[in-house]
Amino acid sequence: MRSFLALAFLPLMFVACGPQEGEFLVSYNTALCKHTLACSDQATLTFDGILTQEDCEGATIDDVQLWGAGCRYVASTASQCLLDMDALKCPAAAGTLADRPASCDLVYTDCPPAGSEDTTPAEDTDVVPGDDTDAAAP
Repeated sequence: MRSFLALAFLPLMFVACGPQEGEFLVSYNTALCKHTLACSDQATLTFDGILTQEDCEGATIDDVQLWGAGCRYVASTASQCLLDMDALKCPAAAGTLADRPASCDLVYTDCPPAGSEDTTPAEDTDVVPGDDTDAAAP
């Protein structure tokens, strides 16, 4: 009997944990585009070539997928983020978008500090000792 109850509640445990990261990103992108199409200036959308939901999703998915790069995904907060994204209303100022809900800021944690990427310039391999051709002109 205990085994049956454990198996019966197993699907509920996964639902409570939130969506897988790939599913979350696709759903977030869909919600973002719905909001974008509802609230953005139509002329701007047309200029950007975004006439349909599919146009928007295709144009934004790459950026959305980079959102949490290098961070820890917290599935348990992702569901609330998606609910809050679906509930976004257009701001009073025409043609503007609402801020991303605060709950979405909790989906990715333990991110590397901004600017922590390796920004060391590539070594100049074509410099010959004693060659002043790379030196600034007097």
